[in-house]
Amino acid sequence: MTTREKIREKIREGIDKVIQHWSPLSSVSANWAPLYGGASVGQDVQLYLHSQGVVIKVDRELPTVAYTITAAVTLDESMVIEKAYRKAYAGYAAVEPLIYGQITGK
Repeated sequence: MTTREKIREKIREGIDKVIQHWSPLSSVSANWAPLYGGASVGQDVQLYLHSQGVVIKVDRELPTVAYTITAAVTLDESMVIEKAYRKAYAGYAAVEPLIYGQITGK
């Protein structure tokens, strides 16, 4: 099992734990106290995910890179610069916190 798969499994187990805790059929939820301070099962799941550093991947343009050209650049050279730029940001992923206004990872 890869590290990513292990993380996903841990997240799934955490969500199951929250849902089971809130279930009216569960023996542990006699008082229906939230595990993570949420006012509902949905909010408790959201707070759990946030506590685990889960973020939302957003669709965003690559950051711009300013560079100065000191001589005339041919089309081929321009394409090499563009290719290097794309390669540098190949793993770039724009993310936002699950809960707006809070920083993930504590």
